[in-house]
Amino acid sequence: MRLDPVSRLDSASEEGRPPSPPVPPSGMARFAPSGQGADSERELRGRRFLWASAPAAPEGQLRAALDEAVELALALRGALPPRVQDGAALEAVIADQVFRARALGAAGLAVGLPRLTRGARGALHPEDSATLLAWLGAVREAPVALVLDEGDRSAQVLAPVPLSDLVERSAAEGHSTASPRGQVRSLPAREPREPAAPREPERPVRPAQPSATAPDEALPPETRATEAPGAASSPAASEGRSDGRPRGVLPPRSSKLRRPEAPAGTFAARGPGAAPAPGAGAPPAANEALAVAPASADPEERGAGATLRPPRAGHDAAPIADAAQADADALPPTRRERKVPRNRILSAAEWRALAVELDNARGPKPVRVIEQLFATHYTPLLGATLAGETDAAVRGVVDSWRTSFEHSYREAFSALRVTGKRPPMVFDAPDIAARLARLNGARGVKLLLVDAMRFDLGERVAAHLKEVMMDRAILVERSLLWAALPPTTTAQISLLARGPDGLRETMPPSEAEPAIARGRAVATLRRERVGSRELMKLDLVEARLRAAGPPFAERIEAIAEEVADVVARFMDSLPPRTLLLVFGDHGFRMTGDGSTTGPASQGGGSPEEVLVPAQAWLVGGVH
Repeated sequence: MRLDPVSRLDSASEEGRPPSPPVPPSGMARFAPSGQGADSERELRGRRFLWASAPAAPEGQLRAALDEAVELALALRGALPPRVQDGAALEAVIADQVFRARALGAAGLAVGLPRLTRGARGALHPEDSATLLAWLGAVREAPVALVLDEGDRSAQVLAPVPLSDLVERSAAEGHSTASPRGQVRSLPAREPREPAAPREPERPVRPAQPSATAPDEALPPETRATEAPGAASSPAASEGRSDGRPRGVLPPRSSKLRRPEAPAGTFAARGPGAAPAPGAGAPPAANEALAVAPASADPEERGAGATLRPPRAGHDAAPIADAAQADADALPPTRRERKVPRNRILSAAEWRALAVELDNARGPKPVRVIEQLFATHYTPLLGATLAGETDAAVRGVVDSWRTSFEHSYREAFSALRVTGKRPPMVFDAPDIAARLARLNGARGVKLLLVDAMRFDLGERVAAHLKEVMMDRAILVERSLLWAALPPTTTAQISLLARGPDGLRETMPPSEAEPAIARGRAVATLRRERVGSRELMKLDLVEARLRAAGPPFAERIEAIAEEVADVVARFMDSLPPRTLLLVFGDHGFRMTGDGSTTGPASQGGGSPEEVLVPAQAWLVGGVH
């Protein structure tokens, strides 16, 4: 059913959104020589298409790469938020993206695909094949333009083929080798009828190969027997097809096909005996691609003239969400049994939104706003970047904010040493602990300095401690402390000993990091005298970061669990009503590509090195 302009306007008004312009004619798919995709981009931008360039993706991850590229292009233009949930069918996602691009006033959606294969005739991964077929189907039904690399022209694509075609090809192939070329096959016994007009010699059938379109399909004996003498005059009949479709074009895919949920290499297709969808019109032309049905479309609406529509809020992903909620309500496993989560640190929609907001937050800001942006935007994006989940545009936003912060803090640090107007700093930790102890009625105060514990690591440590201590300790305060420049252990220990007056004095020369414990001793707390105060110091994080390691999420989670174990044992040794302040002296910088991480560095002015966590725990006597 096609919506006319009046009904389209009424449905848009009921949903509270502006009506979209009429859908223009179908899109296109073309090949562009390597390195000349910019010409296609300029042409499509000139035709008012919204352009999205997808980066190279690992095998089997083409869908994620295309989705992230399109969503980033939409977000940078201020498009509507997605109306489909995570895990929805790819057809529904494409329909939603096309609708949101059209709502911006664009003529359509253009996507530049990366090189899909490495060899001249490489075979695509089953998941990548399903993704490519879905986008090619969208080209036929909506204003979608695909620009593929010329090197992928001979790539082998795994496409759904009816089982009957494969069986009949095998039988025809074996029969043709046993009989001379041009001999008519024997037909099953049937009622006598008028003799049919002589047919031209039958062409041999090639073996089936995975490709974007189906090879020549063999004609079932029943169809040849029932052909009228004059049927060969039509183009479809001259090709030997029973359903009126030209040779080499697959039947339209059913709207019930759910590629993302299907196992790798498993595809569903309509058999030759299935009834066509109501409203089906004329067969597609010979050069048309596969038809794609949005997940929100009903079978009755999948006529030949159906267009892509924005998916509704409710769709087939609801049972999946219910199952996920049921799993979340189950009892969590013990911390020792829990493995590092394989989920992404941030979903594509989340980090795109955070990147846009962080990029817009430019110019001078109060300390409170800077701390909030660091905790809620910069740190999650930094973790997603180290995990290899973001693209070049988001990495550029992260690098730009880091550079701006470092430049501003170096200038402000020189001024605050003179004026004394400063944010809470690491050397203020003893005074902060004493104040919180009075507010919470604590009988004693302990300081625990975790060398090189930066903010995101501290958040993970706090989460583990909440799980382990439960009714034995309570987190009464969390805050951010600023490390003085240079953010090294030597400089912070020196200021802890001298207090705020140390800022006005000449800073000691930058020295190498002090020697730390090795082996099993890194998990042992050391008692240190800093000026007139005494504190406990843990070198575990510093020791674990001096060499390369596994991926970011796995590495940071393992370190956080080790630190939480040591801190929990120390808490158990403290008397009731003791306030323990766990804080870091400085952070660190780390490089990563998603599969490994390099050794950490420190001593710079980046946000992750300067801003460190401080957590106040009230141990014992918790009700």
